[in-house]
Formats: sequence, structure tokens, C-alpha cells
Amino acid sequence: MQVIVKPSVQNLIKEIGDFIVEEYNLTITSQRFVNQLIDFGNQIGLHPEIYPICKYPQWAKKKLQCAIFKKKWVFAFAVKNNFVVIYHLKNAKLLNY
Repeated sequence: MQVIVKPSVQNLIKEIGDFIVEEYNLTITSQRFVNQLIDFGNQIGLHPEIYPICKYPQWAKKKLQCAIFKKKWVFAFAVKNNFVVIYHLKNAKLLNY
């Protein structure tokens, strides 16, 4: 399935990359991590059915599914009309429930 990433998620991925460069001056590491995030997001489209409904209450009400990247980053997505739409990307520590 084709993956559609909402602009807010695209902006957050860019901000994460910028943060790594600004805070730690690790340009190559930043690029590598951003590429890994993007690749993981695209991989969700291969088998979206394997991911569970999110436990975070606000996302669960919307029946969003969650995929976890490196035990820290949570992608919240839904399958709509044969597309995987990624609505949210959050650090797992920021999901207070």
C-alpha cells in the first residue's frame, strides 16, 4: 500500500534531524536517523495489518494503529481507501496515559 505522511509528521521528522545537528553537531548521524524514520514509515505500508490499535486513548478512539520505531518513536496511522495515512509521530515518553 502507498503511504501518505501528513505534513505535521514530515515537519516533525525535519525538526528531529535539525535538533540532532544543532544540539550534537552530528550531521551524518542526523541524516541517517531521518532516513531510518522515513524508511520505517514507508515499511508500514507493506503489512499494516500486523500493527495493533494504539493504547493511547485519544488515538484508540479514532481506531489508529501504532507502529513503534526503536522502542522510542510511535507512528500512529490508519488504512484509508488502500492508503496508509500516518497522522502522528510522537516520542513514547510524551504519551501520558
